[in-house]
Amino acid sequence: MADTYYVDFATGNDANNGTATGTPWEHCPDDPNAGGVSDGTSLSAGDTVIFKGGISYYGYMTCTASGTSGNRITYDGNSAGTWGTGKAIIDGQDSRRDYFRIGTQDYITIKNIECTNLADGTAHTQGIWSSTGATYITIQNCYIHDSKARGIYLSNASNVLIKDCEFSYHNTTNSFNYKVAFFDDNTDLTIEGCYIHHNGVGIVIAGATNVIIRYCLFSDNVTPGAHKDHFQIADATGVEVYCNMFEGDPDNVQSLSFTWGKYATGTLAEVWSNVVIGVGTQIRVRNGANSPTSNIKVYNNSFYGWGGRGPWLTEGSAMTFINNATQVTSNQNFLIIPAGCPYTGDRNYFYGAGGLGFWTWAGSPIGSLSAWKIASGEDANSNFDDPEYNSPASPTYNLSLQDGSPCIGAAQDLSGVDEKYKEALVPGCTFPNPETTTRAGAWDIGAYVYEAAAGATKVIVTPGASDMSKGSSTSLEVQVQDADNNLINDDNATNITFTPTSYLTITGVTTGTGDGSYGVEGGAETVQVAGGIAAVTLTSLQAGTFEVAVTNDGGLDNPANESIEVGGTGFKISLTLA
Repeated sequence: MADTYYVDFATGNDANNGTATGTPWEHCPDDPNAGGVSDGTSLSAGDTVIFKGGISYYGYMTCTASGTSGNRITYDGNSAGTWGTGKAIIDGQDSRRDYFRIGTQDYITIKNIECTNLADGTAHTQGIWSSTGATYITIQNCYIHDSKARGIYLSNASNVLIKDCEFSYHNTTNSFNYKVAFFDDNTDLTIEGCYIHHNGVGIVIAGATNVIIRYCLFSDNVTPGAHKDHFQIADATGVEVYCNMFEGDPDNVQSLSFTWGKYATGTLAEVWSNVVIGVGTQIRVRNGANSPTSNIKVYNNSFYGWGGRGPWLTEGSAMTFINNATQVTSNQNFLIIPAGCPYTGDRNYFYGAGGLGFWTWAGSPIGSLSAWKIASGEDANSNFDDPEYNSPASPTYNLSLQDGSPCIGAAQDLSGVDEKYKEALVPGCTFPNPETTTRAGAWDIGAYVYEAAAGATKVIVTPGASDMSKGSSTSLEVQVQDADNNLINDDNATNITFTPTSYLTITGVTTGTGDGSYGVEGGAETVQVAGGIAAVTLTSLQAGTFEVAVTNDGGLDNPANESIEVGGTGFKISLTLA
């Protein structure tokens, strides 16, 4: 029978039974410093240990038992939000080097825990770690930060999932030890939906097989040292990197760094539908002593750079580069292909205003696309033209395509190569965990599927009373319609803000989802449109006719073509098109 135990380092007592929030332990049973009943308790498959939210735990866990399929052992930092506030915290106090020693245990889940303040050190074994072949390890919704060592180290592990975690400020001048997470000889590793920022090197993966990195945001790695890469992958095979954003500046030495030695062959990595912005080198591929038969496939990515280099092959490697959009704002390399490195490219868009940007082939700079085509023998259907990103510069970083972009419908359909390449980003999505969709019909160049802007839109505001007496209530409804009078509810009309004048109070949201700020006289409420309708209940504090400002969030596309229809006379309505 699975049991649940509770740990409160601030007020718990190891002499308690630990089975209820009112009788928690001070220490987890897996903590070497546990005593009393806690020390005498052995976890078993299906058990859960819940750490109280918001409480700092000064210790570490050495896992002593495995779960099973469907009956994991779980270490939970208040994911339900019902005991304490926010995540539980494991604090290394700059003196310990461990959070969880997983060892040889299997089917372990660690979730919703904040881990911080590891001590400096050069050993691999730090943070959440195992060096002895653990399997089915899940680390989910954890915040691992401000440490002088690695947050995670897993060696010889398999079936590992790192999901919805945040990693930041793993800062140290110790160049051996400033990685956020290090995965060595892992099999079936997935890193999904993570936010990785302000570190030295982000993620390092060595000797792994079957790796997926998707839906993540890598940003602004700043630590002093030899590298400030978003991730480094060495001697790995079967690597898939898709639907991520890599954002930085030229001081980020490399965004996606791949290095292969003599044991790696074949198609080693596939990189598609990513956004790469402003890094020193967008993709770096080094192949060591290996023959150039190893290949990286780069499909349908959107690049935007203001310094540094585009994708760069070195030391004998091969690249297939198709359906990518690349824009530079300084005179930097679009591609660097050394002598002896096979390159296949087509259907790419390269652009730098005023002719900025160049290519390097076999060590020689090439200043025009036509000369590049002759030198490489590739990119027959590629173009030098503005991809017309919507708003690529900081802070927006929106590389979706404008109406009329030459990239719309201009890509090669790669679904016959592999159906997985159809997954693409939806315009307006945010990272991590962006909204994605499936490419259909004519493919667009770059990471996003183009979506046409909505046509003319109108807003109908319907007050429900001609006058209001003191204490009376009525409903104010907004309908957002297209030119054919159909209700619309999409990214073009997502929020409506109601702002009443004095003596009028919003007392409820009747249609849509509000932000919860109403309830005070004259207080505004922003309501997410539901099925094309947003509505609130208003209550008057005195008799009269009052004004309510109705503000659109900026989604209405053509203000000149929009109409406003107002019913009733109980309110004076002003509509603002943001």
